[in-house]
Amino acid sequence: MKQKLHKKGQGFSLLYKAIIVLLLIVLVSILIGRFIGGAGQKIANCTNKGGVCVSAGECTFPYTGLSCDKEGEVCCHSTG
Repeated sequence: MKQKLHKKGQGFSLLYKAIIVLLLIVLVSILIGRFIGGAGQKIANCTNKGGVCVSAGECTFPYTGLSCDKEGEVCCHSTG
């Protein structure tokens, strides 16, 4: 009869392999989320949505949720 020899450090158990796969999935998800999140911020930019960045006092109908590059400016509906 042949016996299986169990050597120390011969390999990871199934549990360790599953944990490593889960960690890799989480890491990839985080990296993809950051990439897509950055693209989403560009899409939400004022000028990409047809608005005009002006100082807060000059805008009668501001867009909400759209960003401008300069501090103190708001995204306003274009008038023309």
